[in-house]
Amino acid sequence: MFPDYERDVFVLKTFFLHFVKLTVFHCNVSFSNKEQQMKSSFLPLLIILFVTLNGCGASITPALYLPQQTDEIKLVYRNGNPFAYGQNDTVSFVVSIEPDIVAGQQYMRAWILLKNNTQSELLLKPEQIAKILVKDKFDIARLRVVSPNYILKSIDDKKASEQIWQTIGGMINSVTAQPTTVRSSDGTTYTIDDTHEKRKEIAKETNAANTSTEIIYDMYKNSVNSGILKIHTLFPGESINGYIYFGMSRKLEPLFNHPEKLFYTLSIQIGKEKSISFVPQLIFTR
Repeated sequence: MFPDYERDVFVLKTFFLHFVKLTVFHCNVSFSNKEQQMKSSFLPLLIILFVTLNGCGASITPALYLPQQTDEIKLVYRNGNPFAYGQNDTVSFVVSIEPDIVAGQQYMRAWILLKNNTQSELLLKPEQIAKILVKDKFDIARLRVVSPNYILKSIDDKKASEQIWQTIGGMINSVTAQPTTVRSSDGTTYTIDDTHEKRKEIAKETNAANTSTEIIYDMYKNSVNSGILKIHTLFPGESINGYIYFGMSRKLEPLFNHPEKLFYTLSIQIGKEKSISFVPQLIFTR
């Protein structure tokens, strides 16, 4: 189902994890001081070896995760990047998903922009905001939401906020009649003097498309950039955006580098549940 190299790395990682655990347990059993020192001296080497194996194959295959448009879910492109826009009886939302690697671990993360459309306060908890189901031809699994506190041990919240501002913010801001300035995830910054073209393009769009674009821009412009989404009280009319991280399924982890073999469904669970299907599309580079 997946290449032999990635299968072997996955098996080795699992084997060494159990081996390290057994060695640690074995070293805690009573031995002479000399024996204890000899056994303990192997632990740093084992840890280094496991960390090295844990990083093997940990790379991201370039792909776009395309939301599937329906009567209730709109597919919106900003500078070539796809977003899903929709609403229910409680919130308006804009979402996108992508893989990420943090401290050698593989995750899926969702960027979510929410606006409270009710007259009441909403208490947002990351584990209750959204869920992701992932499947291939044989298996289906629900990805677990990773605690923000756990992710923040490896990611600086300020840097996460800056990344949203520079990448996603750059994409969404490109709908305005101002020159586009975008900073990609690798730190490259570029400015496109396309003000005239934007005005022409906006003039050609349909009223419905203009309305969706304007709503998305206003939601983002007026939102709190949370970086990593944490528990938050959202008052009527307020908006917030940020990342939620999801741990990869053990069964499907070896397919991390083969996104074209997986299908994702993200569901917004605030109010009446709304589901968005995402189909990965590989980006071929020369």
